[in-house]
Amino acid sequence: IRNVLGAERGPEGGLVVGDDVEVGATVQLQVRDAASADADLRSLLAPCDADGALLFTCNGRGTHLFGEPDHDAAAVADVLADPPLAGMSCAGEVGPVGTRSFLHGFTASMLLFRES
Repeated sequence: IRNVLGAERGPEGGLVVGDDVEVGATVQLQVRDAASADADLRSLLAPCDADGALLFTCNGRGTHLFGEPDHDAAAVADVLADPPLAGMSCAGEVGPVGTRSFLHGFTASMLLFRES
């Protein structure tokens, strides 16, 4: 997901986004929704087991999205039975899409640790 940085008014119109978009590429707009973001995070965490975690969450989440601070950290603690957790709020999170890493916006990137 890339941030919308601006829009051009006029007959040509256009959106400015935080990445290069090739001519003919499909672009999908996303709506920020606290309930869906919470459900997505919890469903991704549900099958996981962790002995520790690092969490890097966008500063556009938290109070601005969920109406309370530290939502993502609380969800991780709740779903994963309170593992040791560290991290920080970010203005862009690095995480994978398939086999490549990208700079994301409005996301939570996480690394889970397990003892072998």
